[in-house]
Amino acid sequence: RFRLMEADLYNLWPVIGTLNLQRGIKPFGYVPGEKRVFGKCDFEVADRVEPRPEIRGDIARAAFYMAWAYGDLFDLTAREKRTFARWSTEDPPDPNEQTLGRRIERIQGNKNPFLRD
Repeated sequence: RFRLMEADLYNLWPVIGTLNLQRGIKPFGYVPGEKRVFGKCDFEVADRVEPRPEIRGDIARAAFYMAWAYGDLFDLTAREKRTFARWSTEDPPDPNEQTLGRRIERIQGNKNPFLRD
């Protein structure tokens, strides 16, 4: 099951290696202030990681999907659930995310129920 989870296309995202390294295993959430370590890149890191607003909903829906599909291996805290619910509402699926979801469904054979069409 871990190998399925690790290779699940709904959870694989291209990301700049330096940002991924800085994120490490820190949870997503809000970081007070707007201190930016990466120049104009809207990505704040402290004890948690705050991505730019335009991608937060995508991250939230991927996390909800992973918890739904692999709950025993991918638990969300109550705080994460609240944050992700807010992010998903503030940044609903756009056409690109929906197209990607349909492509993944064709390849992988299952739908992300958190991507509304």
